[in-house]
Amino acid sequence: MCRLRAHLLGLLTGLALAAFNVGDALALRRVALIVGNAKYEHAGVLANTLNDASAIAAVLKNAGFDSVDERDDLGVVAMKRAVRDFAAAASNADVAVIYYSGHGIEAAGVNYLIPVDARLVNEFDVEDETLPLDRLLLATSSVKSLSLIILDACRENPFVHSGDGRHTTRGIGAHNLIGVQATTANTLIAYAAKAGSLSYDGVGPNSPFTSALVKYIVEPGLDIRIALGKVRDDVLASTGRRQEPFVYGSLGGESISLTPATAAATASDPLAATAADYALTERVGSAEAWGAFIAAHREGGFYVELARAQLNRTTPPAPAAPPEPAPSPTRLVALSPASGKVDATSSEADRCKSESARLTGLRNDPSPNAISAFASGMTCVALRPQLTRLMESVGLVVPPTPVAMTRFAARSPEGAGCGDDERELERLRAEPDLARAKALYERLTCAALRPQAQRLMESLGLASPPPSATGVQRALAPLPAAVPSSAADAACVAERSELQQLRSHPDRKAAIAFAAALRCKALAPQAARLLESLGG
Repeated sequence: MCRLRAHLLGLLTGLALAAFNVGDALALRRVALIVGNAKYEHAGVLANTLNDASAIAAVLKNAGFDSVDERDDLGVVAMKRAVRDFAAAASNADVAVIYYSGHGIEAAGVNYLIPVDARLVNEFDVEDETLPLDRLLLATSSVKSLSLIILDACRENPFVHSGDGRHTTRGIGAHNLIGVQATTANTLIAYAAKAGSLSYDGVGPNSPFTSALVKYIVEPGLDIRIALGKVRDDVLASTGRRQEPFVYGSLGGESISLTPATAAATASDPLAATAADYALTERVGSAEAWGAFIAAHREGGFYVELARAQLNRTTPPAPAAPPEPAPSPTRLVALSPASGKVDATSSEADRCKSESARLTGLRNDPSPNAISAFASGMTCVALRPQLTRLMESVGLVVPPTPVAMTRFAARSPEGAGCGDDERELERLRAEPDLARAKALYERLTCAALRPQAQRLMESLGLASPPPSATGVQRALAPLPAAVPSSAADAACVAERSELQQLRSHPDRKAAIAFAAALRCKALAPQAARLLESLGG
């Protein structure tokens, strides 16, 4: 398995760090805002700030962050808007990181970051021309697990020229950035230099502080406090102890890292190790990767079946073979254990088994993108009703039956007679017609389509008959009215919005409570499908 993982990591160039945190990191939402200011209109150009910002953005992207917003050379308006936009992104995040590289000052006990168009003649200009550090703290105040603000901004005051005109440090003269304690829980503020001291650009492409950050902050499983401690040690060593980074804030007793590790957890659990390898292989997605996974996990059971299904999708179809001659009396055939009849659909049954397992996984973790991708390649017609309900539960539009699935239905005994009915059902979805819908339901012989036909009836305001009804008894009756129209309208507006929220953020308990209290009968089928997709 180690050899497989090494092979897959070789295929995942540029995504190696993201692969290590497949387990916990996929469950965490991590976002970052990176700002590098260099070309100051009234204070010259800083040498390394853009390089520093790019280096941090790259390492966070490679670590699998969900969003890394990288901005360069921001004026005061653009800088405030960037922080405002990031506050919205961070509101539902587990981990949020803000990195700033540029000029910064302190005035009246408050730290400020300086946009590139700032013109500071005296301290009265600070409020209008700069961005207070408090605004960054406010933007990340609702983050769930860790808010990390990194400031490589203790630079020499660009608005007070020195005698020889040289600016080799990142300080503010007599107005260096001061240490500020975080006001919300699980927040750390990491300064490039402790209060009252300077931060240096260094002689390489990055500052000493950023060079050390890149080495340690996304190390898988490394607690962020330990990572920042290693950064401090590196900077002290590289600057001859002239620059000492400092961290303010506090965290709880649990370990928190920007890149969670899964190696220790999977070492003692073979199934977890197989799952981690499967997730890593899925990131590569090539036929070569799936073949390597299957070869390394021959006893992997469920995951090997999924991998074979994925391999079938990524392998180009073989050229059509000429028709086979009729079997001779001595030819061996597969028999169904239950009936003794020839089993012509064994490969289809295997495919349905694999796709059913994949569909179960999507119910537990309903991602609209993953569901859409699965729907585009699914071939098992028996799973079509379940997939339809799952897609509707997350607000996706159900597409027409794929051509591949139509061919599958024609080959399968279970799909015999379904072709014409399914085409008529698709036409009715596109152009609903009450009389044609009744006629279709009365003559329907394809068992696989009956759940879809029942939902079509419900959408047209008709109640489908019990399964035992036949002939004239199969006439469809209108659904009974539940509440007066004015009250129903008000209830439906409110409950439709609540149903949409449940689709966006599926929660089984909340869905059960919603269905139990539902007053809008028009939403009952949709609520039922949402519960089915969540296993209710």
